[in-house]
Amino acid sequence: MERFSRERKIYFFEEFILTDHHFPYLEFHSFAGTAVKAVRPRIPDRWSEAQRQAGLVGLVDELLELLGPKPPILWFYTPMMFPLARHVDAAAVVYDCMDELANFRFASPMLADLERELLHRADVVFTGGHSLYEAKRLLHDNIYPFPSSVDVCHFQSARKLCVTPPEQAQIPRPILGFCGVIDERLDLELTAALARQRPEWSIVFIGPEAKIRTEDLPRAPNIHYLGQKDYLSLPAYFSGWDVALMPFARNDATRFISPTKTPEYLAAGLPVVSTPITDVVRQYGDMRGVYFASDAPSLVCACEEALQLEPKRGEWLNAVDERLATLSWDDTHRRMSRLVEDVVEPAVRVPLPPVARKTPRSSWRRRRFDYVIVGAGFAGAVLAERLANESGQRVLVCDRRPHIGGNAYDFYNESGILVHKYGPHIFHTNSEAIFDYLSRFTAWRPYEAANNAELKKAAEEHLSETKDQIKKLEQVFKSIGKTASGEKCDAIEGLIKEADGVMKEAEGTALDAGLLAACQAVEHYEIVRYGALREWAKDLGHDEAHKLLSEILDQEKATNNKLTNLAVTSINKTSTRSRAA
Repeated sequence: MERFSRERKIYFFEEFILTDHHFPYLEFHSFAGTAVKAVRPRIPDRWSEAQRQAGLVGLVDELLELLGPKPPILWFYTPMMFPLARHVDAAAVVYDCMDELANFRFASPMLADLERELLHRADVVFTGGHSLYEAKRLLHDNIYPFPSSVDVCHFQSARKLCVTPPEQAQIPRPILGFCGVIDERLDLELTAALARQRPEWSIVFIGPEAKIRTEDLPRAPNIHYLGQKDYLSLPAYFSGWDVALMPFARNDATRFISPTKTPEYLAAGLPVVSTPITDVVRQYGDMRGVYFASDAPSLVCACEEALQLEPKRGEWLNAVDERLATLSWDDTHRRMSRLVEDVVEPAVRVPLPPVARKTPRSSWRRRRFDYVIVGAGFAGAVLAERLANESGQRVLVCDRRPHIGGNAYDFYNESGILVHKYGPHIFHTNSEAIFDYLSRFTAWRPYEAANNAELKKAAEEHLSETKDQIKKLEQVFKSIGKTASGEKCDAIEGLIKEADGVMKEAEGTALDAGLLAACQAVEHYEIVRYGALREWAKDLGHDEAHKLLSEILDQEKATNNKLTNLAVTSINKTSTRSRAA
């Protein structure tokens, strides 16, 4: 908001504060060094809920009257504020959805309904991370993800500071620290277990307590609660830490979070140990210096590994700094500002320099685009990104699917598991430029073809069994006086011939051939539909056919399980890091 205040007057309407005065009124507070003003409504403590609501609406109207006749831009961080201004004739309505507030403890039962109303009214929606974007992207046609940005220079000062605040200076090293709100989103039992298993480590918490009882916090000689600190002083505290912790619980309140502390810790030069929060894994999972753990033993191991890195210096920070260079608040403000300007009514637009706006834009209801790209696969998505970010063009991307990336699209589900919706894809390149470019948008997964004799043998045996199954299938049809469909048999024979050819050419890539054979066996199973045929034979009283189909089905299941287990074992044993996703 400080950056937006360079262009407009910014008034931050806060939650009401009760007063013993008999009339409601507004307090104005300035933020030092900025043009942002906090507006704090004071409401009589004797008023009912209905009186409070009416009083707050009146105070909003008084504020707007003071500001003049120009329609304001309404920027909402919570739907709970929407009833105070739903009647306002706004130049634009922005919904900045930073968290799934309905999942938080003590959330209002009205919140979900108010959010639906706000989404209907909003001209543009921002989300505080990719998980939240994926959860809400179908609820609005002008929605954009904005993961946490960072003031790099501010937090990088921690790498050079030599003196830590006195209250922290007396705490023994190593220090593993957490900074943020201490509430139901933290896994307190996990933190307590870490303290018990490593009493020689000091665990420091900085931040206020909220929606949690003080007596419920873990207590131990090596756990220290230092309270809330001023933003400007945080680098000084971080300078005395050895590892930064993010011990978030896996619950509804953390399902969509994208912690702002991740880039701040990294900017301070601290290795980070976190539970596997989806957005953190997605954005930083491939980065050295970021570790993940889901239980006490793995948390201890991850912290031990993190302590091996030298904090605030070392080659590992080179990649960190490159990543952080793409997460500046200035860049976030520039992108948000352009999106807001695109939806603001023309009469209240802030004039932008020619470089920033090449052509006039209409409101989002009548948006014009410089380019229309049909198809959001690799080629279309890359072309759109380059035109938008390198040339400043307005690009409309059309695809029949509700996502980009084509068949290579993947996503993290609610359990934090990476799902390849259309099957896994392998990417190969010898170009550093291409690899570096794509690394901005994806985390790479290790892959290497393996020459596994056991897997190859099992695949060959399965193919042989498949041929025998066809003969047995012919017996099934013969027993019921029918002729097998030539089309199905031809398809099965074709699959076998194809798999046979691959097996003969496999050589050093037996894993590829084995996996292919397993996939083809599944397809063969799907074509014949053993299970359906067996039930059909049972219902019609064809006992011999039912018996033969049961044998085939049992054999198919056992062999497929064997192939799957062998493939997984082979991958785990032989995979090495390479450029494949």
